[in-house]
Amino acid sequence: MSRIVKLIFFVGLLCIIYTSFVVFVSQTGPSWEVPQSVMLHISFLPIICLIGLIMTFLSIRLKTMDGIKSHLITISILAFVLPMIIALIDIEQWPITYPTVSRFLKLFFLPVIIIISIVEFIYVMKRIKKK
Repeated sequence: MSRIVKLIFFVGLLCIIYTSFVVFVSQTGPSWEVPQSVMLHISFLPIICLIGLIMTFLSIRLKTMDGIKSHLITISILAFVLPMIIALIDIEQWPITYPTVSRFLKLFFLPVIIIISIVEFIYVMKRIKKK
């Protein structure tokens, strides 16, 4: 059971980090056009969203590890909702239309998501070792 929990948790964190990477990359580059690499990364977001939906379903169906289950459900829902929102709001146009928000996302979004993911990973791995 702990292998499934680790797999769900690890894949969920990877989905969240990839989505935050897409947000970061979409805010860089020239301000007069959207780079082709950004559109390639954005085209993978529906697949990431589907993976997050499958992980949400699997984490809800877990029968044991009650203390960790809420963390898994939270990570899985974020892995589902975050790519869906990012894919729908045309974030690649923000450097042109919302330069202040774009600058904020470029400076703070990715580091904050990575720090939160690392802290959550350490916490859940310690909880798994205790059980």
